[in-house]
Amino acid sequence: MPDTGKKYFGKVLLFGEHALIHGSPALARPTELYSGHWDYNDSLAAMQAQIFNAFHAYCKGLSIDGIEYQASLFQKDLDKGLYFNSNLPIGYGVGSSGAVTAAVFDQYYIKPDHLNLNELKQILGSIESFFHGKSSGFDPLVCYTNTAIKLDEGAVTQVQFPKYIDGFSFFLLDTGFPRETAPLVKHYIQNYETSAAFRQMINNQMTPLNRSAIRQTIEQDGENLFGCIEAISRLQWKFFEAMIPENIKNIWEQSLDAEHYKIKLCGAGGGGFLLGISSDITQTIKDLSPLKCLIIDQ
Repeated sequence: MPDTGKKYFGKVLLFGEHALIHGSPALARPTELYSGHWDYNDSLAAMQAQIFNAFHAYCKGLSIDGIEYQASLFQKDLDKGLYFNSNLPIGYGVGSSGAVTAAVFDQYYIKPDHLNLNELKQILGSIESFFHGKSSGFDPLVCYTNTAIKLDEGAVTQVQFPKYIDGFSFFLLDTGFPRETAPLVKHYIQNYETSAAFRQMINNQMTPLNRSAIRQTIEQDGENLFGCIEAISRLQWKFFEAMIPENIKNIWEQSLDAEHYKIKLCGAGGGGFLLGISSDITQTIKDLSPLKCLIIDQ
């Protein structure tokens, strides 16, 4: 029987987006805004039966050296009405599949204690690939370790995320509808491979900006971080138009000139959440109404 009291939190990709495919650094952190945990309820389990039966079959077919999947135990619990009790929205970029992957790996896999972060990332990526076709393992690693994770030049490290950046707040802006990640990634890769201007922007502008933003976040340098996010926002406005939802474009354009807040993509774009930073969160929430703003726990 799983530990039904243990929560698996969602994650927020603060910096990196599509550019991490080509070596740009990335920083993601867990968020207590969204989480899930194992529980038992026959009717709710029946609603999740199709996806979990398919996931269970997929995990049985995986072969991971040194790792044992407790297939019979998971099946036994599913038969008893096991379901994943979650408020994680699907298609919003906050780790709905990452949290499920972390929960299954934590409770139904026997693994050695000495696995390092890179090994965990690879294993979790193999498991989460059921949901996306191919996964880097970055999202479920954040959900599994419940710590902020930095990825840079192939190295995965845990970082101490600041509880508060003096005078500034991170927030999520709800676009009002979910997104499909795969077509957006395909669009990005096509642009990178066919457009010299786009490729130069990623390598010479976006990647250095991501690295600076990550450093400024960890060092709690709010003033420079605000300016860095503004620069990222302007690049995304110019080069990532297809990933900015139509209902957000006027708001995004207004944000470029706003003095107290800036917004950027949060993950794939195209819907779900956008990420924002504000020096006056109360006023920002008013300015962005009626769209929903969620302050990321700090």
